[in-house]
Amino acid sequence: MDWPAQSPDLNLIEHLWQQLKQRLTSYEHPSQGINELWERVEREWEEIDASVVQKLIEGLPKRILQVYRVNGGYTKH
Repeated sequence: MDWPAQSPDLNLIEHLWQQLKQRLTSYEHPSQGINELWERVEREWEEIDASVVQKLIEGLPKRILQVYRVNGGYTKH
């Protein structure tokens, strides 16, 4: 199977970045500089449970099939 160009549906790291972004936006106050932001990023990244990653990996065959069915187009993921 040819890999669709720039397919976020098949790029699992994009889904992890989305989770990280959601976690960072949950803070009541914005970070007070790059150092605090980096500390938050590190802390929240470490808090993403391995089961989340495992679920993404296990769901990849389904995603591949969906992308295949829409000829490389977008899916609900």
